[in-house]
Amino acid sequence: MTGNHGGRRRKAPQQGRPARDDAVDISQSNSDGQDGAEGSQPKRRLQRLTPQQTQVLEGFFGICAHPDENQRMGMSESTGLTMQQVKFWFQNKRTHMKHVTGKEETYRMKAQNEMLREENKRLASAANTSFCPSCVALPGLNPSGEVQTLRQENEQLKQQLSQLRAEAHPSSSRPFQLDPSTENITGRENDMDAIAELAQSAMHEFVVLSEAGGPLWMPVPGGSFDVLNNMAYAQTFGARSSANVILGFMTEATRADDMVMMDAKRIVDYIMDSECYTSFCPGLVTSANTTKVYKWPTSAGYNGAMHLVTVETVFASPLVPSRKCTFVRCCRDMQNGTVIIVDVSLDNGDGTVKCHKMPSGVLVRSLNSDASQVTVIEHVQVNDTGLHELYRPTLSGLMFGARRWVSSIVRQSARLRDLFIVSKSASNGD
Repeated sequence: MTGNHGGRRRKAPQQGRPARDDAVDISQSNSDGQDGAEGSQPKRRLQRLTPQQTQVLEGFFGICAHPDENQRMGMSESTGLTMQQVKFWFQNKRTHMKHVTGKEETYRMKAQNEMLREENKRLASAANTSFCPSCVALPGLNPSGEVQTLRQENEQLKQQLSQLRAEAHPSSSRPFQLDPSTENITGRENDMDAIAELAQSAMHEFVVLSEAGGPLWMPVPGGSFDVLNNMAYAQTFGARSSANVILGFMTEATRADDMVMMDAKRIVDYIMDSECYTSFCPGLVTSANTTKVYKWPTSAGYNGAMHLVTVETVFASPLVPSRKCTFVRCCRDMQNGTVIIVDVSLDNGDGTVKCHKMPSGVLVRSLNSDASQVTVIEHVQVNDTGLHELYRPTLSGLMFGARRWVSSIVRQSARLRDLFIVSKSASNGD
């Protein structure tokens, strides 16, 4: 046991540890060439890459993570590194990306578990109260705190509207009523009373529609979205909902939700900013313009903001005409980090426009600092003139429905996250 006192031979301090993304290994042997001696093991040190070398390697890794020998030779010539160093860099990069992907998947699963836990609590609470938000409170029933808050806000807004009407028309005692047969979108653009009342009614309807598991929505067999139960919708909202279908128009109403790996504030900022909204839903939104601002956002965010927006959506086929719709978009913060963004058309539904948006929008519920649950409701009445017969069966919400909106948001959020990770990695290599 001579020469082995104290146990096995100790490994080099850096043995087995992954190298940095912006560094490669350079192994140097002892000058005496004696491999069996204790001091003959190669010393491991790192060579930091230049920003140009990192840019070349990162750019090729984004295209191909497993380069062949000819490709490694080309990168070796363009970067000045040896083929062995290029090979080691790609091995380290693949290991690093696998580690990052595993962490993201674990984080996603934790966020999904948290979302399901909150959903179970909400459903258990709803089962205990057995209360319908659209019904008048009955004796012995305890409505949820959110419903009570909404009712209080409704009463306050009604009082504010009454005061505004009294100040604007002091000589008129007749209550304000909308005249759908004579008013149009041009006349309503400057009527703040009508817009505020319409937005408040649309928000109330959207909150009721956003609740899952009720009779208002029917899940599509084998699908990932719900379709509206028109009979339950008419019974719930009645004449207040403008549920009557316009002559020659078709109603599309779908609901979908998913988890988005982005904080709620950034999602709201992308949707409320018309310039960012186009890039946030690529392939679906071709143009989005804010034509008028009724209430500007504050430094704290978009809570209470109200815009008049014109949005054009498309489907990737020349046989499907685009849809262009003008509507009011308003934003409001709710309880527990929830934000609702509601869209509703100003036109009276007389058929002068080809797309009439019923109360629709996005509900963003914050799960944690990097994840949110997004619920999208798309409820429109459209004139399907010009649509090819081949695509007519898909008018039930497959082409412009809520599932496509949610999928677009999820994909773009993932792209922005990956872009942030790559940019951060490149900046650390400077």
